[in-house]
Amino acid sequence: MEHRMHSLLVLCLFVVAVVRTMAGGGLEARGADGRASVIAATSTSIDVTILDQVAETRTRQTFVNTSASSRTLRYGFPLPSGATVTTMRWFVHGTWFVASMKAEDSTGQQGGTGGGAGLSSFPLNLGTVPFVLALRDTLEADSSIIVELTYGELLPLRKGALQYVYPTSVLHQSGVRSVDAFSMSIRSDRGIDNVVVQGQAGSATTALQAVPISSLGITASFILRNASVTMGLLSTKRSGEDGYAVFLISPRSDVALSEVLPKRFTFVIDHSGSMSGTKMQQVKDAVQWCLQRLNPDDRFNVLAFDNSVSMAFKAHVRATSDAIASATTWVGNIQSNGGTDIMLALGTALKAYTTADYVNVIVFLTDGIAVVDQASIVASNTMNTRIFVLGVGSDVATDVLQGIADRNRGAAEFVTQINETTEKITALFERISDPLIKDPTVSCSPDVLYDMYPGVIQDLYAGDQLVLVSRYRTAGPVRLTVSGTDRSGPVTYTYDGILADSEGGTSFVGKLWAQRRIDFLLALMKNEPTASSRYGEWKKEVISLGITYMIVTPFTTLYDNGQKDPTAGGGGSATDVRETVGVATDDIEIVCAPSILTSTSTISFTNATANDERVVVEIYTMSGVLIATLLDEVLPSGTHRVQWDGRGADGNLVSAAQYVVRVRIGNTSASSFLTVLH
Repeated sequence: MEHRMHSLLVLCLFVVAVVRTMAGGGLEARGADGRASVIAATSTSIDVTILDQVAETRTRQTFVNTSASSRTLRYGFPLPSGATVTTMRWFVHGTWFVASMKAEDSTGQQGGTGGGAGLSSFPLNLGTVPFVLALRDTLEADSSIIVELTYGELLPLRKGALQYVYPTSVLHQSGVRSVDAFSMSIRSDRGIDNVVVQGQAGSATTALQAVPISSLGITASFILRNASVTMGLLSTKRSGEDGYAVFLISPRSDVALSEVLPKRFTFVIDHSGSMSGTKMQQVKDAVQWCLQRLNPDDRFNVLAFDNSVSMAFKAHVRATSDAIASATTWVGNIQSNGGTDIMLALGTALKAYTTADYVNVIVFLTDGIAVVDQASIVASNTMNTRIFVLGVGSDVATDVLQGIADRNRGAAEFVTQINETTEKITALFERISDPLIKDPTVSCSPDVLYDMYPGVIQDLYAGDQLVLVSRYRTAGPVRLTVSGTDRSGPVTYTYDGILADSEGGTSFVGKLWAQRRIDFLLALMKNEPTASSRYGEWKKEVISLGITYMIVTPFTTLYDNGQKDPTAGGGGSATDVRETVGVATDDIEIVCAPSILTSTSTISFTNATANDERVVVEIYTMSGVLIATLLDEVLPSGTHRVQWDGRGADGNLVSAAQYVVRVRIGNTSASSFLTVLH
């Protein structure tokens, strides 16, 4: 079978709403007496760009200190799982500043991720991946600060649909129910279907007012069309350097049961004393839910363990209605008691596998911390059994459980909020319930790829995805070959793509590779004495990668060293963003009406000086590229107006997106924002 990449298809989805309070992150302000409070944002804009499934989110918030005295500041944001901050900058005292990266060993510190500041006193819930950065500047009474955070992530694919979530847990807990301005553009080399935003069908240009939010976040999903097994390729290469590539291999989700490989499942349930109460009940409910959804060709068993092991059946049985009913009752009768012997449980489960004709799977559910011999588990796994781990609770040994999954062709998920246990288990089961290709291998021609991750490739499941990140030596055509076994026997897929010879718009790909490389090195370091030379070399590489790619690690952190943002015209080209989508300085006031441009918008500005001055009105992209000059002449003091029809200097309509309106009067400038929807 052969698949060839299609021409680029672009879909732009724009959602805009009006709001009065903050979105995303929060600002902790502390007075001279040491007391801290949270400042709510007076305005927010969110701009999301998705290329295939690499999403970059830029969120900009304005905060005003309404107290009677100055405050020291820390900004916090609840990053989505798997997201990486690419830049953070802020505008205060008339200057844009940008965060810097430095080496700092935080392996023995408590709290904080991302900003070199702990979270112990931060009053907001910043989720499982908190980003916090302490700022050097104080915020005077009745003054403001603009904070702009940009982060990238690889969107997860579940049952064929890509999911985007902008985190709003901080908002929801603060009583906020809608957001300010939210825009999203999606590009892919395949067709895009079923765009849904906040539960509503989307289109190429969609505008919503007062986008509602919940603790789950602002959500969007879409489907990339798959003919059979499809590959997406993102690559980037700086001049004179080797490149970075991400290969996204996706089987289709709408498969017949006859195409799904049969599985031999074992559910291994920790019922030690620490699993009592709600935690135990949610695990039991989830396993019972999974049992009801086994395929008729599957075989299964259930094992419960504490210091000893018991099993629902003596051996794996076919998933008949009677067997499922019996196992469901058995699971319902499990009670919490005893200790946690992970080695005994996994050893017993692995011994039950005597053939590799099926897809052998263990789903391991535990909240325990135990001594584990990883090498012994691998040695006992003689039938290529995949071990998927779900750790429940905030104090599980995540490195131990992740190691079990990584060494046995599985994956690990962790639940810190107990009420999410059932949801996480069922989502994991749905992800792995329909394997289509087992034991895949990957090769490429010409042989230009190196340092590819993951090193061990998982099976391909219906609606799921294989993500490979790699370096490459030479740009140009490349053919990737994926071989494995499906229900009918050996199968091979080939994909043709082009490895880029320039940076293009996929710079996050390099950061994605660096993050995988860092994760790989950190996993090695956990099993190495800290005094060894290998540990020292690996640590040096982690620090080098962290600083080069601006990635927070146990040995690197973002911090405020007073560096001005060199991309902001020397650090002084922006002002406050107010709820009216206007801005103000002592001498300039700007109002865009309407602030959402569908045909034309009138830009009003006031020259408060007493002199005639040269006035320049320009339109920039959010990344700082000048696209149009609307006015450049000498004007007297007073209020003036100019219209913009959404066209660039070349006379063509600009893309639907958010833009910066910049007005310069003499030596003073101010900026506002205008969203274009054609």
